[in-house]
Amino acid sequence: MNLLPTAKTKAAQVLVSLKDTLATFVSPGIDPDQYLASAIAEVNMLRIQFSDEQLSDPRTVESIVKSVFNGAVVGLLLGPALGHAYLVGYTRHRGQKGEYVEVQFMPGYKGMLDLAFANDFLVQCDPEFVLNGEEIDRGHTEQGPYVKHRIPIPRDKPTRENIIGVYCTYATKAGGKGVVYVERDELKQIDTGRNVWKTNYPAMSLKTAVRRAAKRWRLTRQMAYAVALDEQAEREEPQTSLVPQPDQAENGINLDDLPEGNE
Repeated sequence: MNLLPTAKTKAAQVLVSLKDTLATFVSPGIDPDQYLASAIAEVNMLRIQFSDEQLSDPRTVESIVKSVFNGAVVGLLLGPALGHAYLVGYTRHRGQKGEYVEVQFMPGYKGMLDLAFANDFLVQCDPEFVLNGEEIDRGHTEQGPYVKHRIPIPRDKPTRENIIGVYCTYATKAGGKGVVYVERDELKQIDTGRNVWKTNYPAMSLKTAVRRAAKRWRLTRQMAYAVALDEQAEREEPQTSLVPQPDQAENGINLDDLPEGNE
């Protein structure tokens, strides 16, 4: 049995007590002990941003446990080591009576790519930035949309200030090809300026392009869940539990709301 990190928060201690239950929901291909270890480490990291008192609030503990179980179902290890997924905290009712921290599961850019290739549908998926001053030609022919992007060498480091767009090109095993482009103004509409958008704007921009492209693909259940949960987290809305309690059974994510591509 793998050694687990020390559980330094109440939520991490709860997760250890739920180890056997959590293991039944971990997606195939991931070792349950490895997933639990990544979850405990990520929960412990929340102490950098929030106090132990905040993290001991029952509502916060509940949100952490829900997020970790959601991550198990999606099938992405938590933490910065792989960059596949993270736990992100939001302060609800800030400065008001009833203020508390809600923690949510957020797939990372690399996690989205990992899920994209795991569905045995794609042979190529490449998101890319367009930086200020770079040459790009966009168009649409009878074969569909296209981009021609000249990337200079050397190239400036992508930042919030110089990214003017992002796009994702992809190809399917059936021979289909496509491209999704996200304008700077569209990024501004979803950029909260907080949490991961504040600390890693370039990666969040790339993930946005991949997520939008994913809605055109034949989705696996894990990818569909990841897209839905990511959009909820991005809007800072309460996330659906993928392992619902009896009174939450009717509130699951509806996969019919996530169109599948036929390319």
